[in-house]
Amino acid sequence: MPGKEFQFSLDHVLAVRGHAARQAEQTLAAALHARRGHEARLAHVEAALPALAERAPSAGAAAPGDFRRFAATQQAALRDRAGARRALDAAHHQEAAARAALVEARRPEEALHTLRDREALAHRRAAEQAELAFLDDQATAAYCRRLRTNG
Repeated sequence: MPGKEFQFSLDHVLAVRGHAARQAEQTLAAALHARRGHEARLAHVEAALPALAERAPSAGAAAPGDFRRFAATQQAALRDRAGARRALDAAHHQEAAARAALVEARRPEEALHTLRDREALAHRRAAEQAELAFLDDQATAAYCRRLRTNG
């Protein structure tokens, strides 16, 4: 005997919460991508520093202008490295904020999933109880009919 199908009354709220969680996941994915890009940029800048040091002018073979140009180039490379480190630090903070936002977005969704599961279980148990009651009534009616016909 099929009963009434289970319908969760807060399905629309669950869908909205799920959408918010998916958006938070996308924000985290973008933050991870940005952090990886900043890590690659920092690695590239740091890898260029030893090559720059190898191109330093030697004391006896270079003009004073060569030393000034090298010093300016070296300072620019060090500024680039400092900027890359700051950008990476900012990317780490953005990633941490995105992770926290994802946790906060998932909390209500998980609570609604738990509530839906509990309500579905209660509905299933009520349907089983109703079916057992129906079968008991059928068995009792059949027993009463047998008693009347035999007695």
